Amino acid sequence: MTGVNEPADGGLDGAGEAEALLALAHDAVIVRSPGGKIRFWNRGAEETYGWTAGEVVGRAVEEVLRTPAAASSVIEESLASGGAWEGRLTHVRRDGSGIVVACRVVRHEDGDGRPVSVLEIHRDVTAESRAEQELRESEERFRLLVDGVADYAIFMLDVDGHVVSWNSGAERIKGYRREEICGRHFSVFYPPEDAAAGMPAEELRKAAADGRVGAEGWRVRKDGSRFWASITVSALRDPAGVLRGFAKVTRDATDRKRFEEHLERQARLLDTVSDAVIAADEQLVLTAWNQGAERLYGWPAQEVLGRPAEQVLATKIPRSSREEALRVLVEGGEWRGEVLQRHRDGTELLVEAAAIVLPEGPAKVVSVNRDVTEARRAMVAEERNRLARELHDSVSQALFSMTLQARALELALAREGVDPGGPVSDGIAQIRQLTQGALAEMRALIFELRPGALSEEGLGAALRKLAAALEAKEGLRVDVSAPADRVPLPPDVEENLYGLAREALSNVVKHARASTVRIRLDIAPDRLELEIADDGVGFDTGASRPGHLGLKTMSERAAGIDGRLDVVSAPGGGTAVRVTVPTVGA
Repeated sequence: MTGVNEPADGGLDGAGEAEALLALAHDAVIVRSPGGKIRFWNRGAEETYGWTAGEVVGRAVEEVLRTPAAASSVIEESLASGGAWEGRLTHVRRDGSGIVVACRVVRHEDGDGRPVSVLEIHRDVTAESRAEQELRESEERFRLLVDGVADYAIFMLDVDGHVVSWNSGAERIKGYRREEICGRHFSVFYPPEDAAAGMPAEELRKAAADGRVGAEGWRVRKDGSRFWASITVSALRDPAGVLRGFAKVTRDATDRKRFEEHLERQARLLDTVSDAVIAADEQLVLTAWNQGAERLYGWPAQEVLGRPAEQVLATKIPRSSREEALRVLVEGGEWRGEVLQRHRDGTELLVEAAAIVLPEGPAKVVSVNRDVTEARRAMVAEERNRLARELHDSVSQALFSMTLQARALELALAREGVDPGGPVSDGIAQIRQLTQGALAEMRALIFELRPGALSEEGLGAALRKLAAALEAKEGLRVDVSAPADRVPLPPDVEENLYGLAREALSNVVKHARASTVRIRLDIAPDRLELEIADDGVGFDTGASRPGHLGLKTMSERAAGIDGRLDVVSAPGGGTAVRVTVPTVGA
């Protein structure tokens, strides 16, 4: 037959049909003499080892396949004692590459019991062997990895919950040695009351149903002491989906539990503090936010924890203060200073902050903050009132006295018959006019510094005095329609409306060329409306430049008190500036 040598000396006992079948087998079939010379080499052998029959027949099988001597000795001993051997061998192909084969070797004897031939069937299992080796190595690496994890108890349970494996972490955390715990039910790790309540069985039931279950709770060590455990139980199923057991991972979370309880006690304590207490980690992500912070910034804790502090607070700090703050905090000290931060509604807050850096724990930066916006506004307002009073009591009174004295001199000169058109009379008249102008300017300046009338008598009175000062200085007719009695308004509303009126009147003087101005103030329970209208030249609102007429400043003032600004004007039709505040609280 092609590619196969015929066996000699009755190698297959003259069985021609058997030879034909063996020649067609996919496995390598080799027939050799009892002394090891190859007599038969089928096509399967050619494909397996790369040698043709003509190249190997007559040669020693150990020489061709390079069978290890130790393996050959074992095979020969088995043939002599039992007539057969089965196992795996490592051979070498013609090209020098290694091959692992599963072998069955059988000795054939004649009628007198003398060996006449040896039949060998070899199957290439190199890939299978390699996979098995890799699996063994992988399992060993995994075993070493699991056993080397000291911070986690990692062990396996059978389907009934008995321990079948145990790593060094489990021994360290739970106190049991491998030989002590393997085979015992894992319910020994639970407090008696939990075990009696069926908690272990319930965990396995949930893991089998959902694939995985996580939980936290008290567990018991071998010595009876308890620890807070974070556990995960995973169901293990074979490819057919049959439950084979469970893998359980347990971590000792006692320290974390104690720290969380400590933080909770601190949080309860901090919530009794009126100041805002906030904390952030190394990445400045917010980790603590007490009720004082909720009151100050308008954000509930659940909406800000876990977010970057800058995203929530938008802190602004002067460059010089920033450098000093960084230096002090890096050195482990305490920094105190004022910063600008943002409320939830977008308004800006002036905050007095005291910050420190903690050396340990998840919270790295802690700051105690207090809103000083109103206090600073009060200080500024008080300083402006003080300057206004001093200017009114000194400079303004002096200018008024000079006006009266100039007028008295004019009357005295007239009684003496001095020429009213003479140089002396003209000089005195000029002094009186300059003094009156300076007095008007001074009154306007006093009003800008938080007019006494605004703080003491209210917005209506302040508008009337502003109108009187404008009439005296510019010669305009200014009519004021406002409540006779003072209506209590928030200070910021009064200040912004007064400033808006002053800006509008300044525009009238600069641009309107008007002769009459009307100021109207209407105050109702649900709204407030202030209008400044003139009979001047007007302008085209569509083609105008708002910044030229101070409209940007007025719009900002109106927006600052949640108001709406409307400007109505037309060439030759005068201008009306109107601001409406929907709701004004006393």
